[in-house]
Amino acid sequence: MMESLGLAAASETPIVIVDVMRVGPSTGIATKSEQSDLNIAVYGLHGDADHVVVAPLSVSDCVFTAQWAVHIAETLQTPVVVLSDQSIGQANVLIDIPADVTFLTKRKPYVASDENYLRYGLTADGVSPMALPGQPGGQYTADGLTHTQRGSPSSARVDQHEQMIKRANKIEKFDFGGYWGVSEGDAASDTVILTWGSMTGAAREALDLLSDQGISARLVSLRQISPFPTDALQAALNGAKRVLVVEQSFSGQFYRHVRSNIDLPYDLKQLNREGPYESDPMKLPPRSLIGKSNDSYQNESQPVHVRYHTDLVPGVWRFPRSDVHHQALANLGRPPEEIAVISGIGCSSRIPAYTNCYGFHGVHGRSLAVAAGLKVARPDLTVMAMSGDGDGFSIGGNHFLHACRRNVDMTYVVMDNRIYGMTKGQPSPTTEPDWDTALSPGGTGLSPFHPLVIALASGANFVAREFSGNIKACTETIKQAIEHPGFSFVQILSPCVTFRPDEKEWKNQVHEASVPETDDPARAARRIMTDDGMNTGILYRGHRKPYFASVKDGVERDLRPLEKAFEI
Repeated sequence: MMESLGLAAASETPIVIVDVMRVGPSTGIATKSEQSDLNIAVYGLHGDADHVVVAPLSVSDCVFTAQWAVHIAETLQTPVVVLSDQSIGQANVLIDIPADVTFLTKRKPYVASDENYLRYGLTADGVSPMALPGQPGGQYTADGLTHTQRGSPSSARVDQHEQMIKRANKIEKFDFGGYWGVSEGDAASDTVILTWGSMTGAAREALDLLSDQGISARLVSLRQISPFPTDALQAALNGAKRVLVVEQSFSGQFYRHVRSNIDLPYDLKQLNREGPYESDPMKLPPRSLIGKSNDSYQNESQPVHVRYHTDLVPGVWRFPRSDVHHQALANLGRPPEEIAVISGIGCSSRIPAYTNCYGFHGVHGRSLAVAAGLKVARPDLTVMAMSGDGDGFSIGGNHFLHACRRNVDMTYVVMDNRIYGMTKGQPSPTTEPDWDTALSPGGTGLSPFHPLVIALASGANFVAREFSGNIKACTETIKQAIEHPGFSFVQILSPCVTFRPDEKEWKNQVHEASVPETDDPARAARRIMTDDGMNTGILYRGHRKPYFASVKDGVERDLRPLEKAFEI
């Protein structure tokens, strides 16, 4: 995403990116809220890529903030990041109909009569006219390289300097209006709670609690994160003597961001707690605001005791899958230390945590890349990759194609429930085109990804499909997949009855393939394309030599002459 944001900034392409933050780093806790993407949203782009970052203050404020973000992006021809989080993004809240604020959003147009049109021409406000495809005389290339005013790639430092100043000026000179944030409570009070984004709601409740105890305070909350609204915040903090900075971030990213942009000569305290903890300012003792040091305050905050669980969607058949996995590995007869299980993200990808062997629980779509690298580096290990249909065929789709093509000796098991279960039921690449839900009214209308056919066409050496409810058949098929040389792919039909209760019927619909396995990929593909998607068993067993076999069969090369060539 960072590369795309940099491209949008350099090419001056209006775009709005919504980041719904959750606990990190990496995938962290997928269902918990946190405010820890502030640093990467503000500072994470490579190079000096000018852009804007804003954050809604509540569920109802999302409408206004999104409209404002589109207005800024269109007017300035720049990327705008909207920082929301899980507490807002997945909340069900009754709200009044938000006022529809009509911004005077107007992309600066190209006028056809303009001669010698310069897409990136230098202007007083830094914003250049933008032609639309179809306008004669307005043809240009939107370029991510350093470019001339016309848009031609350039290595001249004068062009780099001019375009950097141009992009910086258009944001610096823009009037963001009075939408930078909110200031509420007793305007005469010298005690301030300073926060941002979704923490605004809890801070408002803290004001009420303080008021009930006879303590006056005010709230200042930022909606505009970058460029930093220095003048507006200084005015809002006028008269303050005590300031408590509240945020849901372990490292205090907002606190550091504020301190790097404005001097705060106050009695300053900080409340920064990571997402899994209950960040609830309304439970703060009032004296935290008026007398205690930061350290005393932090020690006073008590952790929330939680009941640990597997974080699997209820109804997903994890236990049969784990049983199959364990039995298949046990049947190999290899000790656990000689087996590695690599996974991505999702309910299915938690299997390494339930298996006593070497494991790697990674990020979305990358399990095959890690598994292939491990197998190449350690060919003595038995390597398996585990995934789900969303993880494996969406973000991981490209890796899937090339893993089949490379034919590295490893096994890929994908548990396919035709839905994104952990993230509340969005259609996945294998979802039927007419599956009708609130998230996809009328269905997506897209042809589903056909993993078995793709595997065959890409060169997988072993292809099978099984049903998670048939533990015996699954166990035997996975064992044979591991033992077969080359890249083996096994699709496991694995119902998610929470978000797809219709899949309860799969146990009555699956059936063994009516034809025996084949070593002809074309014949196997024709069979798969004409079946009902519920055939189970080994469908194809090929004879391609695995990647390592093809290398080792050759004469081992003496690398000493090549090493000598690199010497100076």
